[in-house]
Amino acid sequence: MWNTLSVEQRLQRVGNLYDLAKSFAEARAPKHFSAEEKRCFVFREIYGFDLPVDPKEQDL
Repeated sequence: MWNTLSVEQRLQRVGNLYDLAKSFAEARAPKHFSAEEKRCFVFREIYGFDLPVDPKEQDL
């Protein structure tokens, strides 16, 4: 089935699956999280590792 789809259709399905996974992760995030904590939580749920920290923002 996958091989019979055009490239555009495949990309559309992958995008839809990503949106679905993101919405599931957002629904699992604790309600008391701030926006930044929620963003990091969703990233970790989707990618399996913590969101990389910008070296300019790290405490020295």
